[in-house]
Amino acid sequence: MADDVLRLLWDGAISVHIELETRKARTSTLCGDESGSPLAVWCSLPRRLPLAVAVEEALDTVGLKLDDVVAGAAVAVSEGGLTLPPDVPLGSLFDMLGARAGAFADDGPACVHIGLRDCDRIGPSAAPAGLVPALAPGRARRRFVHRLKQSFTVLKDSASAVVEASSAAKDAAWGALAAGRRADMEAATCAPASLQVRSMSGAEVPIAVPLRVMVVSPDGDAAGATSATGSAGPQSDWYVMAQPRVMWDKAVETTVADAARAVTGSATEGLALLCDGVDVAALPLAEAWQRLSAPDGFVYVVAAVPAPP
Repeated sequence: MADDVLRLLWDGAISVHIELETRKARTSTLCGDESGSPLAVWCSLPRRLPLAVAVEEALDTVGLKLDDVVAGAAVAVSEGGLTLPPDVPLGSLFDMLGARAGAFADDGPACVHIGLRDCDRIGPSAAPAGLVPALAPGRARRRFVHRLKQSFTVLKDSASAVVEASSAAKDAAWGALAAGRRADMEAATCAPASLQVRSMSGAEVPIAVPLRVMVVSPDGDAAGATSATGSAGPQSDWYVMAQPRVMWDKAVETTVADAARAVTGSATEGLALLCDGVDVAALPLAEAWQRLSAPDGFVYVVAAVPAPP
């Protein structure tokens, strides 16, 4: 359950610059002025964190609590004088301001300014509607968010490692293919079990599998087929389709028949899909590549067209 919650909430983090009005002198060392100058706080928070919660988190980073700050029900964002509800996600605020020309002229695209100014103090007897519920239950919620932020860091690092490993494996595999080194190709490409690497969202990491389909006709006339040069006509009774290679993302689930259908652009029912004389129509494409690919890294599939009656 905890993993599901983290996966639901984690959607990257943004850098937030929050300006707060203070009412206690002990904050003067942070803002440099005891007369109530804004307190500037920088922090990195999850995009889906509500705006009001983000304000409290920013305070917590400098050892302050809500009781130390003059705030109110409305959260005023400094760019354009926008006023937003306290439960708006930080990411939505970031996207909204990011689309505005010149909104980040001074600080770059990773900064949002939030101002809490000229508002009444939050307290048990005069709590502004809509803000306090989003901040409850205080210390327990802060501890939860702290643990959540730590988990975000772990998840982000894990996701980055998966992406880097996948990218490195694909680069190495295609480098070996271009050089024609079959041994290197096998070493750089994962086994079928590890081909099922999934990203944080559950989607499979794309794995490229090259496929070349040849169509042979007993009478030397395969309808719809073209030669390797794109011209129609017999080529020793062998025809190479105009699109000889397919980079198939879901190589573990896709069968040779599916890939051949994508290459030829037509149905393969009734055709014999053969590789080294073996019917491979139902074989997963990744397994076919491992077991049956030629030294140049391609899977050669012969689609035998039955002779017309």
